[in-house]
Amino acid sequence: MASIENSSDSVPIPALLIERATALARAEAGLALVHTRRIAIGAVSALLGTIVACAFAQLTLVLLVAWPVIAAHVPMVNLLFGVLASVLISAAAASLAVITWLGVARERRNGSGREVGASRPPAPRASSGDPAAAREAAGRTRTSERPAAVGLPERVSL
Repeated sequence: MASIENSSDSVPIPALLIERATALARAEAGLALVHTRRIAIGAVSALLGTIVACAFAQLTLVLLVAWPVIAAHVPMVNLLFGVLASVLISAAAASLAVITWLGVARERRNGSGREVGASRPPAPRASSGDPAAAREAAGRTRTSERPAAVGLPERVSL
């Protein structure tokens, strides 16, 4: 029995289009899942940082409010160290949470721009104040980004 080779020549063009469209859809779904996972991990990390910051801020407030009662039973150095440590941990966790929340927001914004033309670099700016030079540079950028006109058989065989 002869083996049947599955080459591009023996498969009809619509079947190749469907096959490549399915592969593209799978790849895009995978990218969407990776992007969603990255956002979710960042959001959970930011939420945990916020919880830790609030917990240590509450501990600081409890120590300050109960200072007169605690000062009678705990040495002053230990009490000051406890308040200072809780303030520092609260500030560190709050700054980490803010940075992480900003990163999550940036990731969400960047993800929405990926669908259409995200890989396109920005148009170069002319260094001089000449508007004609700026239009010419923008025209060169636009024409260099356009793909050459190809027919359907050439697209399928790529």
